[in-house]
Formats: sequence, C-alpha cells, structure tokens
Amino acid sequence: MYLRYQINPINGRGRKRPPRSGHGVAYIFALVMLALMTVMTVALASSTNVNLSRNQHMKDAISAQLSAESGLQFMIMSFARLRMPAATNSETLMENLSGGLASIVDGTANVSDQTVSYSGSTISLPEISAGASSFTCSVSVLAPDAEGTPRCRLTSTGSCGLASRTVSLDMKMVSVSADAFNYAVASKGSISVSGNATIDGMTSSDEANILSVNQEAFAISVGGSATIGGDLFLTAEGVDSVHLQGGGLSVGGSSDIAEIVDNHVHRLPEDPDFPELDLTPFEGLTTTVIDSDTNLDGPGLVVNNARILAGTNPEFKQDTVINGILYIESPNTVTFKSKAVLNAIIVTQDATGLAGPNELLFKGQVTAPGVDALPDTPEFQAVKAQDGTVILAPGFGVQFCGSVNSINGTIAADQFSFLGNSNISGEIAGTIIGLSSSPLVMQGNATILVNREAADDTPAGFVHFKGLATITDTYAEGN
Repeated sequence: MYLRYQINPINGRGRKRPPRSGHGVAYIFALVMLALMTVMTVALASSTNVNLSRNQHMKDAISAQLSAESGLQFMIMSFARLRMPAATNSETLMENLSGGLASIVDGTANVSDQTVSYSGSTISLPEISAGASSFTCSVSVLAPDAEGTPRCRLTSTGSCGLASRTVSLDMKMVSVSADAFNYAVASKGSISVSGNATIDGMTSSDEANILSVNQEAFAISVGGSATIGGDLFLTAEGVDSVHLQGGGLSVGGSSDIAEIVDNHVHRLPEDPDFPELDLTPFEGLTTTVIDSDTNLDGPGLVVNNARILAGTNPEFKQDTVINGILYIESPNTVTFKSKAVLNAIIVTQDATGLAGPNELLFKGQVTAPGVDALPDTPEFQAVKAQDGTVILAPGFGVQFCGSVNSINGTIAADQFSFLGNSNISGEIAGTIIGLSSSPLVMQGNATILVNREAADDTPAGFVHFKGLATITDTYAEGN
C-alpha cells in the first residue's frame, strides 16, 4: 500500500490530501429542484384555479341561458291561458295584458307574495327562482305592424352566479276562440250517445273528443254499440257522472270499460270557456220576408237573405236552396221536409227564456257548404264576411232526422237531436255546441265525422277573446 504525500513547496513537509466531498453539490441541486417543483406547483395550482373558474363560469353561463329560455317558455305558456276582452286595441293592450297576466301569475307558488307590476309601457314579473338559477321577465310595447295589429316584446333574463343571458321574442295580438271550440261536441247539458251512433275524427282521434260541463248525474252517457273515436271530458265529480253500458260500445279506440274509465275519461279542474254570442251583425242583413202568406210550395225554391217572421212556422216541402242569411224570429218551428242546400248561415233571434215552441227540423237531406259557397256579388258581400258558422240558434232546438252530406262550419243551439238514420256522410268542419243545460242526444244510426283541421278558429256570431301569438323569426339572444 502506498501513500501519496503532497510536498509543500515552502517547508517541504508532506501532508495527507483530504478526499473530495459531493454533499454540497447535491444539496444545491436539491434546493434547485425544490424551488422548481414549488414554482411548478404554484403554476399548476394557479392554472387549475383558472380552469375551475372558467369551467364554473361556463356552467353558470349555460345555466343562465337555460333559465332565460325557461322564462320565455313560462311566459308563452301563460299567454296560452290569456283571455283579454274582445274590445282590446293598441291603447288598451298593455293595461289588459297586465291584468290578464296578474290573474294567471299572482298568488301562485312561483312568485309567492309578489305581484305583476305595470308602469304604463312595461309589464314586469317578479323574479322566479329554480335552484341556483333564476329568471325575470318583462313585456314592453312595440309600435303596431303595417296592418295596425298591436305588438309587444317579451324579454326573459336568466341569471346564475355572475353570469346572465337574455332572450326575447315579439308577439302580436290575435283573436282567440273559447275552449269549447277545441272539441267535436261541447255542451252545457248532458250528452247521450246510444244505439249505433258514431262520433269520429277525420284525421285523428283528438278531433272526436267530447265535452260536457253539466254537473248532474250521467253528464256523459255512452251505450249500446255507440262509438266515440276520441275521449270524454267533463267537470262533474262522482262515479255516476259517466255512464257506460253496452256490449259493443267503444271510446278512444277501446271497448274495455275499465280501460276507458282509466285512460279515456278526463275530469277537468275547472269549466272550459264557452263562447258568448254576438248576434248584432245579422238582423240587418235580410232583404226579403217570409210570413204566413209566402208561397213555399214551388219546385226549385231559392230563398235569398230572408227573415221568417214570428209565428210563421213554415214548412219547406220541396227541394230548397237557402242563400245568404236566414234570420228566424221567435216563436217559430221551421221544417225542411225535403232536400235543403244551405249556402247560408241560419241565425235565430235569441229565444232564451221566451215562449216557444222554437225548433229547426231537418227531415230530409241536408248539404251545408255555408256562406263560402256564395257568389261574389254585392247582395252577399256582407254575409260572406260572417263565415265559419252554419247554424246559430240560441233558445232553439235543432233536430236532424235525415242524411247530412256535410256541414262546413260550427253549429250551435240550445238543444240538439241526431235521430234515426241521420248521417253526416261527408264531414262537419267545426264544433257542435250545446248552449244550454238541455240534453244533446245521438241515437239510432246517427254518424258525425269531424274535421277540426278545416274548422274556422273564430267562427262568426261569437264573441272571441284577444290573446297573443308569437311572430316568427323574431327570436333574439343577448348578454
């Protein structure tokens, strides 16, 4: 073994050289790495916080957008229930709209004890919360369109966290028909369908839905081999309000009574709207008079814009064409014994509470294209504006005993009877409306085929509410 000595150049003495150590370098390297890791950790934490904040903001922004859309849909659903007075115009739109919305929204769980407010040009709804998000809605007045139709703008702002989003949609005022027009048959009295009678829809079962708001037992009765293509709607409570009895009956496509009761009988929480009548446009449209001295026996009888005086009780024994308007005073029993073509609207004096008898009897074949079939001549110009209705007979009973090719419009009377082999082999483009508590009866082989798609939503002779409808292509988004 050899030892190395280093000779000191000064004293020449040799000494042992200490070994070199790496501990200092490692320590410095560790400090550098620790600092680097600390910097990276801080940077990562900062980046993570930024990403979390960004993600939270994106989440809040999406929630705010969804809340704004929810507010828009909430308002559109509220507008669907809105009924403003028929006389509403540009000057009264906002006031009537405010009152209508208040009646729908105020006092509900959505707004608690808050209320709809109205400033004169803007209607504001209270904030409605849904979890962490919420929305506020307002309606502001716009200038009428080129046709003078009143308009307004619905705005909904959704909020969540620090994010908010706004969407808007323009609306216009439209006429809105009463709820009763949404049914094939709607009656204030009971409805009885028996024998082989049928009520069906042209394109869907919904077209054959029937409604009774009568509160007595057997509000709706279906028996024998009768068929109702749609469902039964009523407001009466109790198991005896619907009477189903017969081996061959069918309701809503089912013949099983238990299934019909469970799935095709609907009890509404409140009475649907029935239309009020407006008879003022009709009486002044007549130009001829039918009284007891009028000869109605000639073949090929044509009657234009006629008034039947009270107590005449005419019988149309031959084929008859009625053009324009046939206005019937009370009391009267008007009988069509042969073929009748109604290019017309039959309107009666309001005989509610008046002495009768007051009846319209159709014993032969009936074809009723309505006023749409009239020529464009001056004598019928005013009558043609009264479209969508074929019979409007308050206080009168109407009976069909023969065949009916088609009825192009709504028919309304205090009482209806479809008896024997009465058959609407074409269709009825409208609603059958029972105006009183008198029963509506269908029996024998009576058949009604309803075409709601071809029906006029605002038929003549009725007071129609005002509502709001969306204007296409006006949806807009904003922050």
